[in-house]
Amino acid sequence: MEESWFLVAEDDRMIVPQTQRYMAERMKAKIKAHADHTPSVTAPTAVVDIIHDAVRASLDTATLEE
Repeated sequence: MEESWFLVAEDDRMIVPQTQRYMAERMKAKIKAHADHTPSVTAPTAVVDIIHDAVRASLDTATLEE
């Protein structure tokens, strides 16, 4: 089963966090919250953490399917 991941930008001035959470919930994503509109610049650790979580989950799923 594929999983989706969504990093909610809590301090975003373009898309309010409630709307981001709504979008993430609709796509049944794993939600992490942190950062502003440009998290790769202002919160790179949060971005790397969510990528690592997604990779670990994918590897766990791949191992179970073998």
